[in-house]
Amino acid sequence: MIDESFIDFAPAPSIVPGLEQEPMRNVVVLKSLSKALGVPGLRLGFCYAADPDFTAFIRQNLPIWNSNSVAECFLELLLKYPQELEQSYQDTIHDREAFAEELRALPNVDTVFASAANFLLVKFKGGVGMWRDLPNRIMAASNIYVKDVSGKMGDGHFYLRLAVRLPEENKTLMKAIMALMP
Repeated sequence: MIDESFIDFAPAPSIVPGLEQEPMRNVVVLKSLSKALGVPGLRLGFCYAADPDFTAFIRQNLPIWNSNSVAECFLELLLKYPQELEQSYQDTIHDREAFAEELRALPNVDTVFASAANFLLVKFKGGVGMWRDLPNRIMAASNIYVKDVSGKMGDGHFYLRLAVRLPEENKTLMKAIMALMP
């Protein structure tokens, strides 16, 4: 099982073209288009498999109406603009690297982890208690939602998952973080 939900932001290409050339019955590729395209409410994605029994099982167990008209319209539009979509992925990769560099320069940031997605994982210096209210303060001051993922790490440090947005939006978030740092 291979999850390629963020493959468009990664340096490695998708494995699907290779599997189309040399099918492997024991490999299943999943991809959430919703995550990569920033439209989670549409619940779009696909499953690729070369095993006919597995694909028949999937088809038999999908609801008759497994997509809605909004999602279908979105996909139709998407297919009309493949070059623009590819350019948006490249722009996001560039923006992600610039955003990561800006975050690394902050005095209370310990680590900005390498990313192959459209978000960054940031570890702050000091314990969780020192930062616990930072996401709420950012929301109150700037109306920007940031996700506290410290509980998933289990090491007592404070971590935020930050979406990579347009450069001006990233700068707005940077200003909010800098203004609210202890």
